[in-house]
Amino acid sequence: MYPVSADTGYICEISTVPSFSPLVVVSDTTRDTSFAVISLQNLMKYYWRVMAYNAAGGGSFTTTDSFTTIISIPLTPTLASTALRTGVARRPTFTWNPSTYATKYRLQIASDSTFASVVVDTTLPDTSVQISDTLEVKTTYFWHVGAIDTAGISPYPAPVRFITGEGILGIDMPGGIPRVYALMQNYPNPFNPTTTIGYDLPNAGHVTLEIYDILGREVATLVDESQHAGLYSVRFDGSRYASGVYFYRILAIGADGRKFISLKKMLLLK
Repeated sequence: MYPVSADTGYICEISTVPSFSPLVVVSDTTRDTSFAVISLQNLMKYYWRVMAYNAAGGGSFTTTDSFTTIISIPLTPTLASTALRTGVARRPTFTWNPSTYATKYRLQIASDSTFASVVVDTTLPDTSVQISDTLEVKTTYFWHVGAIDTAGISPYPAPVRFITGEGILGIDMPGGIPRVYALMQNYPNPFNPTTTIGYDLPNAGHVTLEIYDILGREVATLVDESQHAGLYSVRFDGSRYASGVYFYRILAIGADGRKFISLKKMLLLK
């Protein structure tokens, strides 16, 4: 807005209706002829007008103008797992957590971490996809995913590296046995009310998987038994628990007495 002679300040009103009742924003700009508005709703039409005033009182409001907000650029997606995986299928499945405001996602796979040599570039509406392209045997790749809406695309998260095996559809491990112990990040995360936790056992042994609250109190035991070597997943139902940060901890004791302990954090949002 432009300044008016003899003014001492301005009042700006913003509403979602042309009658300006109710008001969404009322700002006394005190001589400034511009100000920033925050916390407006996405994809909403707003009406605004301005009145100048001085010691003698206020003048008339300007004619009403309007504008429509655009949706925010989505938040950067978080990937379901960022750990290095080896022996990955040559038509692997990629999974990530939903991003606020996103209507679709752009998945890229490249042979270098800078994504100068992209081998897969696809856009899709879901948060999980098995690619139709067959990747090269025993080759290192990098992948990331961006969230898209009408405002544009989010920043990409840090790329994740993986190494393919020889199998096209299955994990390249003899008998489906992983090479190392691993505790995966739960998916989805944040979650409400259920989430899945995966873990890999290269050796048979006794496994305990427990859930703890932010104060370190045990709230649930998901696994407490002897298990064969293999790939496992278990579901956690948080419907009985309050929103907040929780931790899950695995203790695996192999037949040789060696221990594997790992702890990860997850967020329950209701």
